[in-house]
Amino acid sequence: MMSDSTRANKKQAKRQVKEGLSQSHIKLVQSLNSKKGRSKGASFVVEGHKIIIELLNTDIKIKTIFTLDAWLNNILETNFPSEKIVLITEKELDKLSFLKHAQSMLAIVDCNSLACVPFNPKKPSIILDDIQDPGNLGTILRTAVWYGIEQVLCSKVCADFLNPKVIQASMGAFAHVKVYYEDLESYLSSLEPMAIYGAILNGIEIGKVNWVADSHILIGNESKGINQNLIRFISHAVTIPKYGPMESLNAAMANAILCDRFRTAYPLQYHPS
Repeated sequence: MMSDSTRANKKQAKRQVKEGLSQSHIKLVQSLNSKKGRSKGASFVVEGHKIIIELLNTDIKIKTIFTLDAWLNNILETNFPSEKIVLITEKELDKLSFLKHAQSMLAIVDCNSLACVPFNPKKPSIILDDIQDPGNLGTILRTAVWYGIEQVLCSKVCADFLNPKVIQASMGAFAHVKVYYEDLESYLSSLEPMAIYGAILNGIEIGKVNWVADSHILIGNESKGINQNLIRFISHAVTIPKYGPMESLNAAMANAILCDRFRTAYPLQYHPS
């Protein structure tokens, strides 16, 4: 049974919750739809109660939460400051949301609170060469987390992983994987040779490939494949054989197949507890 002090604390917290959407709120959220705006504001947008409630249990800092009344108590039950909560209506949420169908809650998150550690070439990673579709990148991040791969190294032309569409497609995976952006040719040249498995047309069939423990998977651009200037870094050329009439696989799907083969060979290597 809830004590009188607990009831009093909840009432006090509810009194601190702000109500209603302002034009400054709308302007701020809309600015975060662009990479320039996210960089300037050092913030990005996350939508959906499931992802946001999960973030509240991490070290990632949320600046503001806009929520419908149905989810207010769920937020108040956490340690999130009630004065940083804005209670809004469904109509107001539609004005903020970048989604076709708004999802009950939207948060502004501090970019600087994302964990920042150097890329470790001795741990498995996914290397992305000019993946430009936000949905593909989000799915790749989600797949990486599923298979316990903690690092994704992107070319500078890749989509921004804090793009709202990437965040949504990743289903919260962005909080569990480190993402790096580098000039791949220059950066890979600066590292010691690594076991890099590249998906190309004339490689060894994936079922016959021998995987090593510290594998890196290189996935090329959706339409152009892997840039020629990166081919020299591939130590193991891999082909996923086709049996039907399709010309090619989606980049995210090809990545998932390679991740599965790697994890089958090394089921415990760096696997999350």
